[in-house]
Amino acid sequence: MTHYQQLKSFLRQIVNISDEDFNELGAVLQEKRFRKREIITGAGDIENYLYFVAKGLVRIFFLKGKREITYDIVKEGSITGSVSSFLTGKPSRYIVETMEPSVVLVLANKDLEELYTKDNKWEKFGRLITTNFILKQERGILDGVRYTPKERFLFFVENYPEFIQRVPQKYLASFLGIKPETFSRMKKHLMVRQNNKNNHKKAI
Repeated sequence: MTHYQQLKSFLRQIVNISDEDFNELGAVLQEKRFRKREIITGAGDIENYLYFVAKGLVRIFFLKGKREITYDIVKEGSITGSVSSFLTGKPSRYIVETMEPSVVLVLANKDLEELYTKDNKWEKFGRLITTNFILKQERGILDGVRYTPKERFLFFVENYPEFIQRVPQKYLASFLGIKPETFSRMKKHLMVRQNNKNNHKKAI
């Protein structure tokens, strides 16, 4: 599957987009490659782009004093960027940085605005993409309030197991709002439990 096919598949989960519409969108997209730990958007920059991650990992974080607080971690098959800055034109409060060598498809704000003037369908497209971001943000806030640290950890491991291998533990702990030592302890207990299950199956 090509990077553009990945994007088409992602978008069709959100909005009904025809091949003709996607070709129109694809004509204004750019493919960019970033090295590991390369800053895509810095704090204070105006975000003029949205990024579809076709390959790699991207972290969004902000600084609290000298501490880095991880706000989001995005893998292949998702759109990212400093969305509030993109929508308002105000300086970004976040830093968008790659965690692995990454390939992204880039949509410029000016190109999206031009699509809006061509047809109302693109305004609907933009609204649905924005709604998708807002709902994701709301889920993250609610999960942080209604779940205990252990519940957040177990949910994350069950739904994003590949992140345990790909993302440094300190960033995962920050993202989940868990102290690093607590995260390490819960990970160790989980591994012991999994090993015990595997040994039990072998003994049967």
